[in-house]
Amino acid sequence: MQATRSETRRRVHVQGAQFFLALGDADVAPSRADPDPWRHGQLVAASHAAGLVAVATGVGDGQVGVRLRLRPEPPPLTPLGELDEAEEVSVRTDGGVLLLGSGATMRRIEHPVETRDGWVRIRCVARGRRVRRQTEGDSAERYLIDLWPELDMPRLTHRVRLRNRRAGS
Repeated sequence: MQATRSETRRRVHVQGAQFFLALGDADVAPSRADPDPWRHGQLVAASHAAGLVAVATGVGDGQVGVRLRLRPEPPPLTPLGELDEAEEVSVRTDGGVLLLGSGATMRRIEHPVETRDGWVRIRCVARGRRVRRQTEGDSAERYLIDLWPELDMPRLTHRVRLRNRRAGS
């Protein structure tokens, strides 16, 4: 996996309480029928055949902040602090670029991230997913998505879930 830029930040359109990350060359217009993290109470769900990852959000429709980082190796785990959830999945990709968004609003990352054929590991960290918005305009939700090459990946999807249980919640 090589990158023309190792990190990008953007506001991502959310529709139906989720957004998508697509890896590969195919034109993608995902729908609610694609990998659905809400079905099993997950933060992320992956479709290995399509190279598609869905991320569940607290916002039904609107925008959330996403920071996307391409790594040559697995990043260290983020300290829990304000962390709501973290989950990892692996997907197989046929190469190409990254697309981010929801439904018809899938957009190429401005500086395309080139991937080589094979497995890619994705860790999604959600912050503020359970925090109510202070204003009508912007969401408190923020997502950090790390991607790195997965070598010798078993065929099974492995999920890691971490939650910060706050007192009284």
